[in-house]
Amino acid sequence: VADCVLLEPIKEVFQGFVNDGKIPNLLLSGGAGVGKTTVARAMCDEIGVDHLMINGSNEGRNIDTVRTLLQQYCSSVSMS
Repeated sequence: VADCVLLEPIKEVFQGFVNDGKIPNLLLSGGAGVGKTTVARAMCDEIGVDHLMINGSNEGRNIDTVRTLLQQYCSSVSMS
């Protein structure tokens, strides 16, 4: 997260999640190239958690696709 190019107040919030070891459910929005995917992946990688990212422009347009992705993800990860 420290290497992400973000406004400092926003970076501090994301770094706080990493420091606590807990990332809340997030819905990141903004234009292309502002760093949404980069910061989300960075936080997950730093904490070492399993995660599911759904691109709203692609998979997120069809609820059946989202349900299928969620079911596959939930059946493949440990909840411990």
